[in-house]
Amino acid sequence: MKLTHCIKNKVFIIHPMGELIINHTKGFKSYITALLNEHYPAALIINCQDIEYVDSAGIGAMLSISKETKTRNIGFALFQMPDTLYSVFDAIGLVNRVSIYRTEEEALGVFTTNT
Repeated sequence: MKLTHCIKNKVFIIHPMGELIINHTKGFKSYITALLNEHYPAALIINCQDIEYVDSAGIGAMLSISKETKTRNIGFALFQMPDTLYSVFDAIGLVNRVSIYRTEEEALGVFTTNT
């Protein structure tokens, strides 16, 4: 799994690419935790468009990050989720627990203001 990030209006945008599976979850969580420890963003949003496959450990990692951001009073959302991944989230009841947006602009709009 490859991970990149950028910052727009104090919102961290994480872009994982590849498979979010048990072998990659530790690195995924460590990468994001390190960013959160170094900075204090208004929110953290994850671009899901290039996640090719996710297993239960990967879903657990996303939920762990969601919980961590909530503890730190940082916004959290997912966006550009492929239909197959959305179906998994829907089947296990997570679409009501995690904010999911169609586009980056929609997700950013929730956490940024034009001042």
